[in-house]
Amino acid sequence: MPSEALAGLIFIAVFLIVCLVVSGLGLANYIMTSMSLYTLANRRKISNPWLAWLPLGASWITGAIVDRHDEMQGVRRKWRITLLVLEILFYVAYIIGFVAMIVFLVAVGISEGENISDIGAFLGAFFFIYAILIAAVLAATALVFCRYICIYKIFEVTRPEKAIKYILLSLLVPLASAICLLKCKDSILGMPRVEETIAYPLTQDTQTE
Repeated sequence: MPSEALAGLIFIAVFLIVCLVVSGLGLANYIMTSMSLYTLANRRKISNPWLAWLPLGASWITGAIVDRHDEMQGVRRKWRITLLVLEILFYVAYIIGFVAMIVFLVAVGISEGENISDIGAFLGAFFFIYAILIAAVLAATALVFCRYICIYKIFEVTRPEKAIKYILLSLLVPLASAICLLKCKDSILGMPRVEETIAYPLTQDTQTE
């Protein structure tokens, strides 16, 4: 077998192994995080805990768990709405930017070899795509920042003695956040009284005691 063909097969094999490893880690992170958020929400009587298994729903449930703890301390915040809005903004900006980039590249390809008659329109389209992608990056950055604040608050309530250790591991080590949440999911700290119940529907807030 020629050396070039052998090198190509090795490259493909390594690439497939890397893809499998990354996919496996991503799946493990998804399962552990969703299971932990579902259990935490269910034990704290937050409505629709199954939303933890959905992409947007996970942000809602994460924020709702933190809001629940804050309300028990007499503080009312809207972390669930903040996380949900930021994630929606990220997806919208990303999709618009991706579609606009494809259209832009196709238009450039069609006009290849021809003079661009309207340089203003060309630059305008380029800067529009650039602005949308910047918006997506900013939304993603704000989302990650707020999500880690909420995760830290969950650690602080369920495992106060290990909260700083857990958040540092979550920031520095892959899968650590999911594993730490898994360790927190059965904690009895921060649990509501038996007679308390709470609901966080997507339309309005209701609380019954």
